[in-house]
Amino acid sequence: MKKAPIKKTELSKTQEYAIQGMLAEGKTVSEIAQFLKKARAIVEAYIKDNAPKPEPPALPKELRAGDFIINKSANQKSGVAIMTAGASEKGDESRKSVTGQATTSKTRNVIYKINKDR
Repeated sequence: MKKAPIKKTELSKTQEYAIQGMLAEGKTVSEIAQFLKKARAIVEAYIKDNAPKPEPPALPKELRAGDFIINKSANQKSGVAIMTAGASEKGDESRKSVTGQATTSKTRNVIYKINKDR
């Protein structure tokens, strides 16, 4: 005697959500089937058909100075650009790696220093 194919409609939406929740809690298939009063084969078929697919790990993004700049005001309106200390350090660091010094000859003339001794 052949077994009848298991129909997906044998589980209600509520039961499907219950299965997902119980799986997240670490319950076994037998415990879930017993709680829902459904055949173990039905629960196993649902889990097999709806198993979450593993997501590939996200690659870490290299941070740039622009990632540290605040460009929205407190009331979420644009038109503001504030460079944080982290952005300033990151920008200086990248500039040093390219030119070997923090300022270029082009920018050195436009930077005002309060104390010329420094």
